[in-house]
Amino acid sequence: MNGTKYLQLDYRLIKGTAKYFLLFPAVFIFLLFRESSVFAVGYLYFILVFIAQTPFDAEVNKKGQTLFVILPAKVKDMVLGRYLYLSSILGLVWVLAAGAVLYLKGNGLITPPETLIVIFTGAVASIICFIQYPLFYKFGLEKAKIVLFTMPAMITFMLPMLTERMLTDGGAVLLSKYLTDNKVVFATLVIVVVLLSGILSYHLSCKVCKEREI
Repeated sequence: MNGTKYLQLDYRLIKGTAKYFLLFPAVFIFLLFRESSVFAVGYLYFILVFIAQTPFDAEVNKKGQTLFVILPAKVKDMVLGRYLYLSSILGLVWVLAAGAVLYLKGNGLITPPETLIVIFTGAVASIICFIQYPLFYKFGLEKAKIVLFTMPAMITFMLPMLTERMLTDGGAVLLSKYLTDNKVVFATLVIVVVLLSGILSYHLSCKVCKEREI
């Protein structure tokens, strides 16, 4: 599948930066025990948005677009490679978050509302990444970096803490209890929404790229 070839090219593009990615899980674990689970999750999702845009940034710095058109492939294959990259990053982040929740829950260090915050804000961060990709293809990261990257990154960082504060409200507490009692339904809904967002984002990106005749 040509999509995997473009995935490999993405990893080649970011290999100079990727070596620093190993620091992020270490910092996440440090914050998890030094600060709070909510603050650590905010950092983790902030890093997610940062890493998700790295191939676009590398294209700008290395003029990688020239390399991308060398392989004989359709536009959808080029876009698929980029989305495979995003999927791999999302998978890694979700595994880290899930592992942290399981560990903290097993040791009584995380409450049910905090678990909901991890899931909810993780879904929002994932959807933000899916929203960004068609916009990156449409406008380019270089031209709209503040709007398309900086602001979403700050939102994902602050969202867990803002959500935690909202859960002190009476209505929010009842909602939290309802979602906790129906966690399977909630988790299924989150998965479905994230997957649908990803599929829609992919097709929008393909449409944008075809219109630009990449």
